[in-house]
Amino acid sequence: MKLVDTIKPEKRKAFCLREKVLKREVEILNEEVQILLEKAQEKIPEELEDLELLSTYESAVVRAAKLIRNSGYTFDKLRRFIRQNVLKELRYKVYPLLDSLENLENETISYIEQVKRCRDRTIVHLDPRFAFNLKRYQNNLASLEALKSVLDYLLKNVELLFDKAL
Repeated sequence: MKLVDTIKPEKRKAFCLREKVLKREVEILNEEVQILLEKAQEKIPEELEDLELLSTYESAVVRAAKLIRNSGYTFDKLRRFIRQNVLKELRYKVYPLLDSLENLENETISYIEQVKRCRDRTIVHLDPRFAFNLKRYQNNLASLEALKSVLDYLLKNVELLFDKAL
């Protein structure tokens, strides 16, 4: 039995739509991170002279932050959706899985915050206190290690929520 089978029948279509979007976004993020790991060779982003690589880095940071903490479809919101819509008689199977994913997120929180901070301060909002101050700019970048850790966390979510049988 897969997780989708534990959801109330009237909510399964909404679950499947979220699954489709989140899987696609994680696949794209995975491709971007793999490109960075192959070509950037652990260089920090401002050292990247290749604008295409820098663009890939910024896209990966924004996508990773968007999948974890945002106002749209995130894995946190999906877990809440599942908790609210799982069939009562199957909660004993589903809740431990959701709890384990929340614990995994808590273990990855420092990397998540690093990626989110980079997105907010230097890419999206261009906060002048951080984005244009070279001393502070360096402290607000997300390392490739942070991106890889966040990606691993997201891949684990995809595997447990969508692919693995309960």
